Amino acid sequence: MPDNSEQFSFFRRWIVFGVSAAGFFMAFSCATSVNVALPILEQEFSASLSGIQWVVTAYLLAVTSVLPVFGWLGDVLQRKRVIAAGFFLFGLGGFLCAQSTSLGQLVLSRIVQGIGASMESSNSYAAVTAVFPVNQRGKVFGLQGIVVALGSISGPSIGGFLLEYFSWHSIFYITLPVALLGVILTLVYMPEATPRKAGRFDIVGALTLILAIAVFILALSQWGRLGWTDAEIAVCGAGSLALFSFLVYWEKRVKSPLIDIGMFRNKIFVNGNIAGLCSFLAINTNSVLLPFYLHKILGATPKTMGIVMIAFPIALIIAAPLSGTLSDRYGAPKFAVTGMSLMTSSLLLLAFVARYE
Repeated sequence: MPDNSEQFSFFRRWIVFGVSAAGFFMAFSCATSVNVALPILEQEFSASLSGIQWVVTAYLLAVTSVLPVFGWLGDVLQRKRVIAAGFFLFGLGGFLCAQSTSLGQLVLSRIVQGIGASMESSNSYAAVTAVFPVNQRGKVFGLQGIVVALGSISGPSIGGFLLEYFSWHSIFYITLPVALLGVILTLVYMPEATPRKAGRFDIVGALTLILAIAVFILALSQWGRLGWTDAEIAVCGAGSLALFSFLVYWEKRVKSPLIDIGMFRNKIFVNGNIAGLCSFLAINTNSVLLPFYLHKILGATPKTMGIVMIAFPIALIIAAPLSGTLSDRYGAPKFAVTGMSLMTSSLLLLAFVARYE
């Protein structure tokens, strides 16, 4: 693909990066800022723990299940329009969340938010690639990675401070101005990309992927309450495995696949994604449970909860650029292993602290 990035000015490049970064930060921060409010929402809607978890699960399910679909649409349509529509839907979903009067309404509104976040996230990397030259993309993608991580980890801290001084509705209202600004800046500054010609949309692959992920998440969300031996969990697990197996079979044979199965022959790609999955599982599991421990066991206020949970993003801000620079010089694997080892040790220490507190 030709590099046409030289036609864009320095100002426009970094505006595009800023819009993309704001979208990533907003999407991942909102995904986790609600965690701090879960104990309050549990009381507000008289919900069970397994029920209130769907406020988080529904959002993440909506984001992940349709990412490939909107990535494909961004390639065959004007990408800037998909991103702008994503910002709009995210803001609309945030408004609907704040207006919810029942748990069901809140969960449905979170699905709208998740679809908007998916539309924006699935196309932002391509938009940034279009405006930055090849020799600057590594640095820019590194900065985007920091933004994604900061959004994921700082969400609970932001939520804690908002809950201390405002109601739970403020967590959703705060997304509205960011979403509106994102729509405007996207339409003004995002480049007009030439849509590529593509074959027919792989609707079978898309529906299979969405169903497979939905059934898998359903099984994970219910196993703590029902147990792995429950018939419902067994059916969901078997159904998810069957759907993923059919997806692989179908994508290998369709002319215009939604997912290129050949990517999974690349060991670096597969191992990197597995490591990332383990890392995010460890971090986000902790970020969901820690607010309940701080609030219900230790009696911490939302402000205190935010202060405790902001320690991680502060450390991340310091360590990410330093380790990134050193990994360029000495190699990434040793730093990745060191980082995962430190994360494992810190989580074990946290588990023992919580046990004997």
